[in-house]
Amino acid sequence: MKTLLLLAISSLSLLGQPEGEARPPRTLSLLPLGVHPPFEQEIREDARYEVAPAPGTIPPPTLLLPGADDAPGNRLLLRLRSLSPPIELPPAPDNGTLTLRHPDGSPWCRVPYLAGPATLTLLWRGGLLWDEVRTLPLPNHPGAIPANSCRLINISHRTLTLRWQETVHPLPPGKFILLSFSEKKATAHLEITSREGKQQETAFRSEIPVLPAFRQQIICYRCDGSDQRQAIKVHLLREKR
Repeated sequence: MKTLLLLAISSLSLLGQPEGEARPPRTLSLLPLGVHPPFEQEIREDARYEVAPAPGTIPPPTLLLPGADDAPGNRLLLRLRSLSPPIELPPAPDNGTLTLRHPDGSPWCRVPYLAGPATLTLLWRGGLLWDEVRTLPLPNHPGAIPANSCRLINISHRTLTLRWQETVHPLPPGKFILLSFSEKKATAHLEITSREGKQQETAFRSEIPVLPAFRQQIICYRCDGSDQRQAIKVHLLREKR
């Protein structure tokens, strides 16, 4: 069994592009991660109505992409723990940023993307509200995560300990690692723990199936809600290749 470690954030460049040949389009997908505020209702005129979350406790549900107007094609719907539709980027060779705006035109966040054909950028709040956004761009083309592996990403505030099959790996904040499956097993056992002082917490423990037709990513993020019984949350993302 071989375990491939990749602890530095890597960006892929388009090499060997013939001069004058049109570059293929690139895409950017966004995944905002965090804890949704508690569900609340109120009674008005003998009917129950859902109370909208307080401003800033979730990402803006509707954003404007760069463009001259707010036509439907320039709108982006964003939901916590939901992968956005892919955004088509200009076929340029370099890394870049894309500015998302509120419906009133004011800027909300500058989202980075990489030079490769597909980028997944993780979003999470850096403060108490979503007006301070942190980001991590990751290569997300089919070859970024080989069919015999899965990618684990740590955007939490703690260094994590990963127990993957018979191996143990530390994963600092802001880093990712590629872990290879055994060729002889249909699943791999994964346990994720963190430590605060002398107290150890298990954030995740499960069997991860081998799914060659999917890109599998396991993302660990900080529990930023009112429930502080668990410091780290885990999101499983599976996309068809």
